[in-house]
Order: sequence, then structure tokens, then C-alpha cells
Amino acid sequence: MSDVTRSAAIHLMNVAGFTNWYAVGAGKLCPIGWLAPTDEEWTALIDLLDPGDVNPTVVGAQSLNSGAKLKEAGLAHWNHPNVAAKNESGWSGLPGGIRYSGGSFYTLGYGGSWWSSTVTGGGAWDRQMNYNNAVVDRFSVNSRTGFSVRCRMYPVSSWWISPEPIPCARFQPRKRLQLPTSSAL
Repeated sequence: MSDVTRSAAIHLMNVAGFTNWYAVGAGKLCPIGWLAPTDEEWTALIDLLDPGDVNPTVVGAQSLNSGAKLKEAGLAHWNHPNVAAKNESGWSGLPGGIRYSGGSFYTLGYGGSWWSSTVTGGGAWDRQMNYNNAVVDRFSVNSRTGFSVRCRMYPVSSWWISPEPIPCARFQPRKRLQLPTSSAL
């Protein structure tokens, strides 16, 4: 695996707690200089980790293997068996679960869900990973649902990558990966 892929393909920051899509869509959730990734940017990241095995328009399993590279390895946070999780990307995805609009929580320890900033006819796109496979799923979800958010560093056309997660205040870019423009996706 190349240094670019191994180093996470992205340096992203966790936003604490759950948020509904309206907070993401307002564009004020992430710190200055950071944005919530679009659906196209999520797809580009997944394609970087799993080249040639990504369906950019599918609803459901978008990649069969990228989840293993994005999920935190081991069972410190994920329930058994946390299939194939190696965290080769350094992204360290955690199983924060879901908060439904009525206030109940679901899948804590079993799955993680992250918003994109892209709206759909029925809500907004997200990405989901589960303890029992290496898949990254893509769904259109009700905008009132509470998910985690990963903010990515601006500019839109690049992901900043670092060999390990680093708090935003100490961030020192190590490499820059140019992604195709949205018109090329």
C-alpha cells in the first residue's frame, strides 16, 4: 500500500456528538477552514482506498472493502467481530451509532454513520460502516437523524493527509493529495 493510502488518504477532525443534517447544511458546524465533505468527496476517498471497486451512484454497499481501511482496528470501541478492520488509512472510524429524531439511540458499538453535505430528494447522503463487514454503505437518510460528522480541510479540491490523527490546532500538513474536480467525477 502506498504512503498516500496508508497515511489515511485524509486528515479529518471528529465533531463531538451527533448532529442532524440541518446543522451540516447550514455550513457553520465545522471550524473556519474546514467543511463537511460532499457526497462526491466521500466517493473519491473510498475510490482512493479501494480503486476500481466503487459504484459512485449506488444506494447501499458502495465499496466492499474500504470499511476495513477506515474503521478503528480492535474491539476497544467496536463490538465483536469488527470484521477485517485494520485502519490502514489512519481514519479511525468509530461506531458512534445513530440518534433518531425522537431522541432514541441505536447501533452504538455496532456501526458508525457520517453525514455528507449533499442533499437528496429524501434527505441527505451519508456513509455507514458496521461491525460485521468491511463495507462502506451509502444511503439517503432523513435529515433529522443524528449522525457523526467528519470535517475536512478546505480547499474543496484536496484532502490534507497526515500519518496520524492530529488535533486541528496542531495540524501540520505532510502531503497534499489532489482529487479530481467535481466535473471530472
